[in-house]
Amino acid sequence: MLRWLALLFLGWLAVAAPTSVRAENDPAEVKAAFAYRFTLYTEWPTNLFAGATAPIVIGVLGDAPLSEFLEKIVAGRLSQGRPVVVRRCARAEDLAGCQVVYLRQSDRRRQLETLTALRGKPVLTVCDSDPYFALGVTIKLFIRADDSVGFWVNRLAAEQSGIKLGSRMLQCADKIVATPPVLK
Repeated sequence: MLRWLALLFLGWLAVAAPTSVRAENDPAEVKAAFAYRFTLYTEWPTNLFAGATAPIVIGVLGDAPLSEFLEKIVAGRLSQGRPVVVRRCARAEDLAGCQVVYLRQSDRRRQLETLTALRGKPVLTVCDSDPYFALGVTIKLFIRADDSVGFWVNRLAAEQSGIKLGSRMLQCADKIVATPPVLK
């Protein structure tokens, strides 16, 4: 049942996304589309935004190609009635004010610094590496054996950050865990 729902989600993603998102061989493009779609199914605290039209900011730490794909995908689009903007970030300090943060693989010290800076803040964190996911990231994207993209969700990480993930997103997840972060 879960596999079927995940395939349905991927099919919906391909149909609902612009042609430029239909990646034939580039997983970064598909992962960028997922990052945008996650904003549609995430609920942030109401007082987080400055106003009704304040944007949802997706910060990307350390990946220019993913940022470029994401910028194309969100151009002119809304999520929950809000514009979506992408911010390219070089350091953890640059992530302030982001509602979504996509973390790319880096050295262990930098991973710890970044997640420590985000801990307890209402931020949806997304990664595509096991080390980040073990440190308490909310969503991990990965490439399945059939070259499609799947994702795992850490519900505990979402709860600790004060965000709520929609049931439709959770139904499409390949795996849902409630694992405390390993901060060593």
